[in-house]
Amino acid sequence: MIDLGPRCLFCKHFIKDAPLACRAYPNLIPVEIFSGKVEHLSPRKDDNGFQFELDPNLSSDEVRRYKKRFEKNSD
Repeated sequence: MIDLGPRCLFCKHFIKDAPLACRAYPNLIPVEIFSGKVEHLSPRKDDNGFQFELDPNLSSDEVRRYKKRFEKNSD
């Protein structure tokens, strides 16, 4: 299976103009989260109150890529 990237790339809090940063982790997204080893779907003590939320501004192609990668029962 082709790796379609980490979940972070589809998050509305991801900062596209900064290297590996988001609102939860403005200095650096922890490698265990960016790698997918640890999911960031629920609060963590160090996340500044932000967790993964699908970016509502994604194109339909990006949403399809997200679903293919992260939703087990998608087409």
